[in-house]
Amino acid sequence: MMSNELRQRAARAARAAGFLPLVETLRYCRSRVSSFRSNAAFVRSSPDYIFPPMWLAYDAYNNVDFERICSEGKDQACRIVEQINTFIGPQHNPLSVLEWGCGPGRVIQHLPRLLGGRARLFATDYNSKTVAWCKSSIAGISFAENSLAPPLPFEDSTMDAVYSISVFTHLSEAMHFAWIKELERVLKPGGLLLVTMHGNLSCHSLTQAELKVFRDGDLVVRANVKEGSRLYATFHPDQFVSTQLLANFEMLRKVEPFAPFMRQTLWVARKS
Repeated sequence: MMSNELRQRAARAARAAGFLPLVETLRYCRSRVSSFRSNAAFVRSSPDYIFPPMWLAYDAYNNVDFERICSEGKDQACRIVEQINTFIGPQHNPLSVLEWGCGPGRVIQHLPRLLGGRARLFATDYNSKTVAWCKSSIAGISFAENSLAPPLPFEDSTMDAVYSISVFTHLSEAMHFAWIKELERVLKPGGLLLVTMHGNLSCHSLTQAELKVFRDGDLVVRANVKEGSRLYATFHPDQFVSTQLLANFEMLRKVEPFAPFMRQTLWVARKS
């Protein structure tokens, strides 16, 4: 079995040579073939679940296992709602909630059921094909397209809660600060921000040189691919998040890991 260091060397070589998109296409084809039978069975057994097109699913989630996508989406939606109910309250009505970077709706499609009729739900993504599919396939949610850089198509102070799952993990340092300012803008005073990051539990995937940067409190950014894509990876030391990125927010909670099969760190903060 290939060691982590060898895998990282191979990935760095592919990234430097510009081969990662080709490698991802081959991985997608292999995943689609290997999951064909299990997906067909799950679709038959789950007629009410809304399945995204295969490539959109792989591009967002790095797999096309529909049962896994469904179960993880439900679990993460429950965890987001738990934080909202804890820090805003289950009786807050009406409740405006935005998912920034929704992908093909894996999480937010569960929120109408979990939050009931008290919530107005909004979602944005920078992938125009993803947004078009969501608009045509998922009811009860207002979907809109955003660009790689701000702004969002909302007025100031309109959202009670904004959450994003593995979005900052694919952005440059400059875009971190541009977007945190924008998310702060659309939140109401006292509004809740929930964001996941590649934190301490992601250190195992860093090289020795990257680990030194991380331990010094600086972002680790793996670029040389399109920013915003899943292949563009950023890692976040606690020091950077708490003292720089979320410096204008009241820190409420740090959850690590965010979910059993998503070993990112969830930061929960309140707009001052």
